Amino acid sequence: MGIFDFFRKRSLRDALNETKRIKIEGVYFTIRKLNPLDFLSGSEVLLESYNTYEAERQKGNAKIDKKAEKTIYDHYRHTFMAGVVKPVLTLKQEKEGIYVDNIFNNSTLMEKLYQEIMGFTYGKKKIQKALSDRS
Repeated sequence: MGIFDFFRKRSLRDALNETKRIKIEGVYFTIRKLNPLDFLSGSEVLLESYNTYEAERQKGNAKIDKKAEKTIYDHYRHTFMAGVVKPVLTLKQEKEGIYVDNIFNNSTLMEKLYQEIMGFTYGKKKIQKALSDRS
C-alpha cells in the first residue's frame, strides 16, 4: 500500500466484494457482507422464536418446537455458507472443505462467527439499536 493510496477512490467492485479477516477462538476466517434481503426473513424468524421461548420460559415451559428449531438451524447454516469466504465451507461431508455443520460443535465459535458476520453486514450499532428497540 503506497503513501497516496489513501486518496485513491474505491471502485464499486471493491465496495461490493469487501471482505474482512477475523480471528475467533484462534482460528482465522475471512468473511463478507451478506445480501440483507436474503437474510431479513431469517432474522425475523430468530427474533420470533426467541420471544416465544422467553415467554414460555417465564411460564416455566421453556421448549422450542421442532419446526422453529430447524428454521433457526438452517438460518445459521445459510449465514455461514454465504458469509464465510475462507476457510471453504461445504454442505456435504464428502466434498473438500469443512462441513458447515461441524461449526455447531463449538457453541462459542458459532455464536461469535454469526455475530461477526451480522455485525459486518449491518453494522454493530444498527444491530445493538434493533435489539434495544425490541426490549
